[in-house]
Amino acid sequence: MHFLAGDTSYNERMMLAGRVDGVSADEGISSATLDSIRAFAQVHPTVYLPTHDPQSAVRLANRQLVGLS
Repeated sequence: MHFLAGDTSYNERMMLAGRVDGVSADEGISSATLDSIRAFAQVHPTVYLPTHDPQSAVRLANRQLVGLS
């Protein structure tokens, strides 16, 4: 499944770490959103595609799944 993440995080690494980006209007909501994305990716094979991540195109081309442990 491809997950068009928009501006939920700057990149996949920040999402995996649960790090909220610097332009969040509500840090609590943003953190909960990242938690939800990680929970979704644990259940569904997911290619995570945030807007500002230069690696999104590479992950899409390679169908690289989110690597959760």
